[in-house]
Amino acid sequence: MTSVTFDANYAPSLGMECSSGGALTLDASSFTDFSWVAELRISNCEISSLAANAFQNLNSLNLLLISGGSISNLSLDTLYVVNIQKDYTAPSPRGEFALLNVKTNGSLPQALFSNLVNVTSISIINCGITSLHASTFGSLAKLSKVTIDEEILTYLDADTFTVSNQGLGILVLNCINWNCTCRLWWMDILNLSSDTLYGVNIQKDYTAPSPRGEFALINVRTNGSLPQALFSNLINVMSISVINCGMTSLHANTFGSLAKLSKVTIDEQMLTYLDADTFTVSNQGLGVLVLNSINCYIGLILKLI
Repeated sequence: MTSVTFDANYAPSLGMECSSGGALTLDASSFTDFSWVAELRISNCEISSLAANAFQNLNSLNLLLISGGSISNLSLDTLYVVNIQKDYTAPSPRGEFALLNVKTNGSLPQALFSNLVNVTSISIINCGITSLHASTFGSLAKLSKVTIDEEILTYLDADTFTVSNQGLGILVLNCINWNCTCRLWWMDILNLSSDTLYGVNIQKDYTAPSPRGEFALINVRTNGSLPQALFSNLINVMSISVINCGMTSLHANTFGSLAKLSKVTIDEQMLTYLDADTFTVSNQGLGVLVLNSINCYIGLILKLI
C-alpha cells in the first residue's frame, strides 16, 4: 500500500483502538510495511510495554497521538528512532506528539523526548504528571509549542521551558492543580525571581494559525508582586497578560525594556502602586493597554498621562 491510494484531503492515518480497555504491546515488528503512515492514533489501550524500537518501521509522522487507557512504563528510549516532524504537504501540518487522558505513574523519563529532534509541538493533557525537568524539552531545537493541561504539578526545574534554540513560541499551562505545599522552582507560587524567564524566547510565530507571541499569567496565586525585571529577557514578546494573580504593584521597569511589546492586559488585580511610567515601553509603541476590574485602594495615585 502506498500513499497514492489516499484522498489528498486527508493525511494517511492509522488508528488503533482497544475495546473495553484491551491490552497492547508494541515491539520492533509492530508496524512492518506501515511506512506510509503519516499520523498514528492509539486510543483506550492498556499499554504494558513500548519497546525502544517499536516505531522503527514508520517513516515520518506528522502526528503521534496516544489517548485514553494507560501506559505502565515509559522508559528513556520509548521514543527512540521515532521521527515526528511537521509535514507541510498534509492538510494540517502539525509535527506533534500528544498524550491525552493517559494514566501514568506520575512522571516522565527526564530525556523521554530527546530523540524527537524535529518535533514542533508537545501536548501532555490529564495524564497525572507531577513533575517536569530541565531535560524534558531542553534538547529540542525545533520545539515551538508546549501544552501542559490538567496536571497536578509539584516540581518544575528552573529552566524546564528553555529549549536549546531558545525558540519556544507558545507555552500553555492550563487547569494546573498546583500543589502549594512544595517549592515550584520555575514558577514559585510564593516567589518569582528576576531570572525565572531567563533563556525563554517568546515571539510571534507568523506560520502559526494564530500568531501571538504572548506570555500570560492567569489565575495563579502569587505573593502579590512581580520582580521588577521579570520580563526583561523577553525581548521579542508582543503581548503580556496578568489576570487574577493578586498583584498589588507594578513598576517602571516591569515592561520598560520590551521594544516589541504592543499589548498589556492587567485584569482582576488589587493594585496599590503604579509607577508613573509603568506602561512606557522602550520604543514607546504600546498599542493596546487593557486595565479591567482593577480594585484600586484609595491611596493609589494613577499617573498614566
